[in-house]
Amino acid sequence: MSLQPDERIAAEQELASRTRALADSEQRLRDQSHLLQHILKYMGDGVAVADREGRFLLFNPAARRILGADPPDLPRECWSEYFHFCLPDGHTPYPPHDLPLQRALRGLSSDDVEIFVRHPDRPDGSWISTTARPILDEAGNVAGGVTVIRDLTERKQSDQDLQFQKSLLEAQGQASIDGILAVSQTGRVLWFNRRFLQLWHIPQAVMENRTDEALLRFVHDNMTDPDAFMARVRHLYEHPAERSRDEITLKDGRTFDRYSAPIVDTRGRYYGRVWFFRDVTGRKVVEEQLREREQHFRALAEHNRRLAREVEHRVGNNLAALIGLVGAMRGRVPDVEQFAEAIDARLRAMSRVHRLLATTGWDNVALGTLVKSALELMQAMACHRAREEVSGPDVSVPAASVLPLMQTLVELYTNSCKYGAHSAPGGCLRVSWEVRRERQSDSVRLRWQEKGGPPTPPAPAPSLGTELITSFVTRELGGSCDLRYPPGGADHLIEFPVAPSETETSP
Repeated sequence: MSLQPDERIAAEQELASRTRALADSEQRLRDQSHLLQHILKYMGDGVAVADREGRFLLFNPAARRILGADPPDLPRECWSEYFHFCLPDGHTPYPPHDLPLQRALRGLSSDDVEIFVRHPDRPDGSWISTTARPILDEAGNVAGGVTVIRDLTERKQSDQDLQFQKSLLEAQGQASIDGILAVSQTGRVLWFNRRFLQLWHIPQAVMENRTDEALLRFVHDNMTDPDAFMARVRHLYEHPAERSRDEITLKDGRTFDRYSAPIVDTRGRYYGRVWFFRDVTGRKVVEEQLREREQHFRALAEHNRRLAREVEHRVGNNLAALIGLVGAMRGRVPDVEQFAEAIDARLRAMSRVHRLLATTGWDNVALGTLVKSALELMQAMACHRAREEVSGPDVSVPAASVLPLMQTLVELYTNSCKYGAHSAPGGCLRVSWEVRRERQSDSVRLRWQEKGGPPTPPAPAPSLGTELITSFVTRELGGSCDLRYPPGGADHLIEFPVAPSETETSP
């Protein structure tokens, strides 16, 4: 049947329209295919597609880069060995039957399965994550499988580094001698170490709700100044950027060094506050001991300086006294032998005074000790031993008066050896004293009594000894002396002043 011209024209136009539509459809298909190929070529994840027989239909560049190999023309049972797949332990070969793509060819899906790849070109190995899905035909039968492969190596390394840093910080925190507490900006306890619980004796039950408020209630009554403690804590929470370091004292006598700082990230974002507590009780005790020892040694050094000045002064006085003594004997002693005999006892007296003053730290000397020391010193000079009695209250003789008083006693004893109780058998010497208290100063009255010696002349001629006694008492001691010679024996009175604090009468 032939078509009319109009019908033929319409048919030709319909054919041309369909031809153009088909051409447009083919072009769109080519464009989509090109776009898909472009996406598969440049995407970061690997993509592999296999048919149901296990032949690879698609293996994009990222898959080659991640797996380090081209798609194998091998049976699926050899895939695990070919790609060097291992279980997460890094050594055990991955079972081929469990590979995600093989599961997909059996109609099973897999999500984010981690596999370790120990490729010869990568001695340290690499990590991949695979997700696989089956490809179904129109009838719902498995026609193949597709898997997406992602390189996890860098993320795994970062995770390991973070885990190592976390473990290291955890170990450092638990090993620290400080008690550490981290609190969030909302008052929730983020972290604490064992030392923190030990320092504050906090039971585990208090930490169960992990709130800073519960901790503050628990430690409140342990503080010596709880109000100041709480005020400082509130101030720091109200001023997040502020750092603080101070010392807090507890009722049990311990002292804590407390340091606090904000927890912020590199961008300055505030997360909370960390507290450090260190028990410095032992250090405080040592510091106090050091301060006490420093004060002690300073006082000792000052005492030694005063002592050195005192020794220098006493030695100078003794030398001056010795020079004066030598001058007094000049012209009165006929020869060297008699001079040596006369000065020997006096030099011994000076030596004995130095020893007495040294034992007291160049301070006051008890009068009783001084008198007994003088008598003991002179006993070797006596022709005959006499019975000696010493009595009197406790009196401290100033250091400046010790030498002249000792020299006075030596001269009295020397005269006794020559003319008195120590010059004949049966003699007796009694040395006694009393304290006379005055308003402004006290004085000591010392009595020297001799009995049993040869009769004494009523008015003996002045001698070197009596001149020295008078000089020592009046000039050196600032006192007075009354030298009396009754027939029964010498009976002398010597009186010299002492400061009130230097006398102490025995009960």
